[in-house]
Amino acid sequence: IAIWRHQLDLPYQAITPKNFHITLAFLGAINSFQAKEVIKKVTALLTNMPLSCNSEDWPNQKSLVLNKVAIFEKPQVLHIMPTFQPEWLLTLAENMHTLAKTQDIPVIERPYCAHLSLYRKAKTNQKTTLKALNSVPVSLPVKLSSLSLYHSHSVAGQLTYTPIYSWKI
Repeated sequence: IAIWRHQLDLPYQAITPKNFHITLAFLGAINSFQAKEVIKKVTALLTNMPLSCNSEDWPNQKSLVLNKVAIFEKPQVLHIMPTFQPEWLLTLAENMHTLAKTQDIPVIERPYCAHLSLYRKAKTNQKTTLKALNSVPVSLPVKLSSLSLYHSHSVAGQLTYTPIYSWKI
């Protein structure tokens, strides 16, 4: 993905490849008690996921094909996303959303959109850029192997994601 992105040569602030991730749920600022509860609940959720997903293939379906470039206009983030979002991922995202609400963690009410952020401060000629980028077919397969709870913070002016806890999926 980083090699493909480098070829785009866009004038935006590139996100460092070590920070590439697909967000499942944004929890914002949570306290240590909430973090411990999220870890406990996610562990239980993942243990029971094959049953809640209505799919016999849950262990074999952990991949996505990123094939559409888009921009979140307000935060000015250019990202790549799958045009098809598998049911297991949508179910997992919905369960995470519900889990956050049960822990009194405020969540934004909007449909889930799996994506991998590529650039920040993508504010010039957005429509022209998107049209040009999507005129060239792209298909980047991504295998998902873990789920992590991250602490997002700034280090030397660069947004950094530090894992607090990770689960193999």
